[in-house]
Amino acid sequence: MLEAFARYPVFDNLVFWIGGPAFPSSLLILGIVLAATKKAPVWKGVMIAISTALFPVSRIFRVEWMAHADDLLILIPSAYIGNEIINKRLFKPLQSA
Repeated sequence: MLEAFARYPVFDNLVFWIGGPAFPSSLLILGIVLAATKKAPVWKGVMIAISTALFPVSRIFRVEWMAHADDLLILIPSAYIGNEIINKRLFKPLQSA
């Protein structure tokens, strides 16, 4: 697969080098925005922000338990927020007057 990507350097750059940092960066911004705007409880936004800040560290050292712990720290508040969205307790649609 890597040999095939070598023939397409622009696509290789987009997939591996731009897409990689985009995941933790976007979740870090989401956590900060959720905590700052109080659209979700502050602890959920802070937990998402802290866990995604630790995400690259847990991958760089390649310690399995650290990566699993960080994934769990991302999963817990995300599952709570997802459950609240499904049950319509969070991000209620605007009601017309």
